[in-house]
This record gives sequence, structure tokens and C-alpha cells, in this order.
Amino acid sequence: MDNKDKLFFLIGLKDDIEINIAYNAVIDHRKKYEDKSLTELDIAPKTIHVEENLALYKNSSSPFFWCRFRVNGLTSYVRKSTKNKKAIEASAEAKLIKYKITEQVKAGTYYEKDLITWRKVCLEVIKDLSGKAEKAKASGKNKPSSQGYLSIVQTYYLTIEQWRDIDIKSFNYADLNQLKNLVNFKDMPKTTATKRKTALKEIFEFALLNRYIDIKPELPTFAFIGGGEGIPFSIDDREVILSNFINFLESSNANYITQHKRTILPLYVNFLILTGVRPGEEAMNITWGHIEKRKTIDTDEFFYSLEVTKGKRSKRVKRDKKIIHTSREVIIDSATISTLERLYFIMNGTKKSIDLIIKERSSKEIFIGNTQAELEMGSTFSQYMEYLKTKIKHKYTLYSCRHEHINICLEKGKDIDDIAAQCGTSIATIDAHYKKFRHEIRAVRILGQDELNKLNPAPEQNILNNK
Repeated sequence: MDNKDKLFFLIGLKDDIEINIAYNAVIDHRKKYEDKSLTELDIAPKTIHVEENLALYKNSSSPFFWCRFRVNGLTSYVRKSTKNKKAIEASAEAKLIKYKITEQVKAGTYYEKDLITWRKVCLEVIKDLSGKAEKAKASGKNKPSSQGYLSIVQTYYLTIEQWRDIDIKSFNYADLNQLKNLVNFKDMPKTTATKRKTALKEIFEFALLNRYIDIKPELPTFAFIGGGEGIPFSIDDREVILSNFINFLESSNANYITQHKRTILPLYVNFLILTGVRPGEEAMNITWGHIEKRKTIDTDEFFYSLEVTKGKRSKRVKRDKKIIHTSREVIIDSATISTLERLYFIMNGTKKSIDLIIKERSSKEIFIGNTQAELEMGSTFSQYMEYLKTKIKHKYTLYSCRHEHINICLEKGKDIDDIAAQCGTSIATIDAHYKKFRHEIRAVRILGQDELNKLNPAPEQNILNNK
């Protein structure tokens, strides 16, 4: 089809979707090729066919074109950098590289390198950490740190597809700093960011000990969101946030790990708002066995509570020659109980009342992933905020749920001493960091009903005032 035929074809388009596709393709093309800051490498396709069994490709960790080809007698592709940024020069260099290696193979002077790739090292690190975790569990440790780092390597590092076949020796600080651009490494709580860096350190420590590398590269420090910083939800935003979880769940064809996290996200958010428990370590270490049914002293009536044994305010103390974590008791209401019963059903596939759940005395955490991977909900909530960004006025973090709980309690007139005890904080901290009364609620108290009536006259009075 010549250009004239193509023009008549475009003129004949009638379907709105096809017209938009054609228009957008032209606009995208112009933007791409009119941008003077882009190099030939930037605008090139991922792969350029040079000749039979030879292609150029872009390596995300290199500023040059790479070439890929097969040679009879070798078991895998040969991959080499052309050290050129222009396609014509890179193509010529690729042909020369292929010729030299082909001749070396024929002469028996080329020896195929046993490449130690990123994927190979990650898999070996996972195996090593798995062995350490099993030993730690056998010695009585319920949640060894090696298990946590194993899940991070497995979930976040092994899955970096563009690094899969790169030689572990080739990594430098600039390469590793690219991690900050990946969605799974953005908007992390401080604890998560620290663990990600420690897991990355485990990879290169292992490579060094096994002589895969001669020196460890400098590791990047990942940015994090200040955990204690946050604001309660505005009334309008809270309505949007609490009503869009299902739409978020159904918005993409996520893998089964992400699907699981998005399924329990509304229950996690609800639990944090209802209890004031800190997100992260505090919430993630609560087990079903931490829930108790108790009686009041005065009326002999039943109530329910749960123990928080880990996190920011927990302490390790020695009792009866054993090191234990001190805990605080959080009294929970009927809405929290309903949330826990629903969560138990999702986690176990069985409906049970809170009393039957308590009888089991299970040591399993109430929030747990569907794999061995550590359940980290901060990034999932950040994705949810990104999904809602055009519908809400502010961007929130999971810590906003704790701010929300404290401010709801204050707005209801609950005793500030009780709020501080429930949330494991102090009155001074609540006054300094949490007390952020919403304008919509504060206006009623400050103005009073008489003043509000003046500002909001009855419809008949409003008509008279405008005459």
C-alpha cells in the first residue's frame, strides 16, 4: 500500500475508536521524535534485527546497544556490549564481535563463560536464607529475621525481569539506584525501606563470600514516608476511600499475591481505624490467640480485648529468667469483632463466631500473606491512593488510619487518658501530633446553632433577603 492508498484509508475511517487510535499514534510519534533530548538509543525499539541470528537490544543497566547471537557449538546466546550508542555503528561492531567469536569457537580457543547472573545469585540466597530460617525455627524462634529477608528477595528482587541475565559483577551504585524508580520501592514506611536495603545487602554479602564478586558495590538508601506523620481523613475523602475497595480490587489482572493483599486491604484499613493500632509491626504481629473474652468488674458483663505485643512501644523485659515482650491491652467494639470474623473467613475459608475463634488459641497472625512472603500493606495502600488520586483531595498513608481513630474518639468526647492507653501513646503526643479536629465538626461547636441558623436561613427568608 503506497502513501496515497494509506491517505484514502485514513480519510475513510468512521469508527470513533479507530479514529482516536490513529490520531493518538501520530501525536505520540511526533512527541517521541521531536524531543531533542532523546538519543538514538532512547527512541530505538527494544530489539533491532541486524542479520540472520544477530540482533541489537537495549540493556536497561547499560548506556550502549548490546548484541545477541548464537554460535554453533555453544549452549546459549552470546551477549556482548557494542560500546556504541548509534545503531549503524553498533550494528557494524556486532557483526565484528560475532565474526571473531565464531572463528574462536571453530579454532577451539573460545571458552564459554559460566555466567553468574542476578537470578542465579537470588535463587542461591533464597536457598541459603531458607536453611537459616529452618534452623532458627527449630531452635524456638517463631519469626526469624532470615525468613523475612527470604521473602523480600523472593518477592521484590528475584522478580526484576530486566536484571535476570545480568552478570552479578557488573552491578554498581548507579545500577542499584534504579530500584528507586520501581513502583514496589516507592512510598515505603521507614521499617520497610530499611528491610529492603538489608535484604539487598544479603544478596551482595552472599556473592562476596562465594567469590562471585571481588568487591561489594555501594548500596542505595531508599526514601521512606515518615511513619508517625499523617492526617485524619476529610469527611468527603473518607467516604470515597471506604467505598472504592471493590473497584480497586477489580481494576487490574493482578497476580495472586497482589490479589490477596487487595482483598484484605479494606479489612486491614477498617481494623486500624477501629482500634488505633499502629500499621506495620504492631498490627502484623497480633495473633488470633491474642484476642480474649473478659468480664467487667462492676456489672459482670462480657467484653473483648486483644493484646499488642510488638511495635514501637513494646519493651523486652526479663521475667522468670525469660525474655518477654511487654504488651498493652486494646478493648475492641462490636464493629471490630465483625471485621475480625470476616477476616478469619477470608484467611481460613470457614465462618466462625469470635467465641469459637478465641477457643482455638491459634498462634497464627491475623494478617498473613498467601505465600511465605512477608505481608507488607503500605505499598498496596499507596497504590490505592494512586488509584483514587483524581477523586480525593489529599494523599494519605496507612498512619492516617491511626490519626482517624484518635480524632474520632476525641470528637465523640471520650476521655483522653483512655484514648492514650488504648493507642499506646501519651496525652502530650496526642495534643502535639494527633489532635486535628475536622473543620466540619469544629464549626458546629464554635459557632453554635443560633449562628449557623443565621448563616443558613430558611428558603422563604432567603427569598425576602434577596429582594
